[in-house]
Amino acid sequence: MTPPPPRHTKTGSKGRMPASSALADAGAGAAPPLSGPAAEPDALPGPARKVPATAAPPGPPADTEKKGVPALKRPPAPASPSCQSGHRARLRKRFVESPTSLPDYELLELLLGHVILRKDTKPMAKAMLKQFGTFRGVMNAQPEELAEVPGFGPGVAAFWQLLQEVLARYAESPVHEKVRLGSPDEVARMARQRLGALKHEEVWCAFVNSGNRLVSWQCVARGTVDESPLYPRDIMTLALKCRAAGFVLVHNHPGGSCTPSGADMALTRQIAQAASGLGIQFMDHVIVTEDQTCSLRREGLMEDLE
Repeated sequence: MTPPPPRHTKTGSKGRMPASSALADAGAGAAPPLSGPAAEPDALPGPARKVPATAAPPGPPADTEKKGVPALKRPPAPASPSCQSGHRARLRKRFVESPTSLPDYELLELLLGHVILRKDTKPMAKAMLKQFGTFRGVMNAQPEELAEVPGFGPGVAAFWQLLQEVLARYAESPVHEKVRLGSPDEVARMARQRLGALKHEEVWCAFVNSGNRLVSWQCVARGTVDESPLYPRDIMTLALKCRAAGFVLVHNHPGGSCTPSGADMALTRQIAQAASGLGIQFMDHVIVTEDQTCSLRREGLMEDLE
């Protein structure tokens, strides 16, 4: 039996059969429509397609979701500095109202707060007083000694050196003001502030003009614990450079005793002879420690040297 000729159906504008005609020709044997989202209106019939299941969002492994397993704890947030800043503000207010009412450790605590901004400085202040004994001992402490204090880092050490230099220059203000020296005590006062607490010897000279006014105050030698290499010609060279009419020689004794040694007397004699030959007045040789002063001229030890 000859099959009937194929039916020709009018296609749409794009050359495809309309969806309604295609479904009608498919007859009863066509696959039922898929459940779920509706197919596009002009989709061609075909075998049923499997719709992929929606992927579940990723989550923790199954064994961590069991009951009784504690959740991970986050590290605690850093403490707010508001409490510390409040304490420091109250301390500063007390200082402004009555500076002398603060004990030494609170004064140091307030001072350290200018360089340690977000940390309690009271433990460090108390540790410094415990290690160095007195307030003056704290202020005169050297960098290698301060490094032994817990928490005393490079920033605090630099701040402390700055503070010590400010105090030393304040004591040396007569140099800048070119005041007239009436006695060796004024030179000794400058020297004790800068040299008294050192652990090594240094030699300084105060040069004056013909009116005994200071024109220069400078270090001429640095040495070890018990000696400083110094030659009379070094001092004479500086005196001529400053056009000084005279000078006071000063050096420190780290050991704590300001009694002149035999080497001190020998050096004094050599310098006196060199100064006399150039017409420069060797006014005095002063020895200082942290809390003592010895003037060789006042002690009558320079009378036989001139």
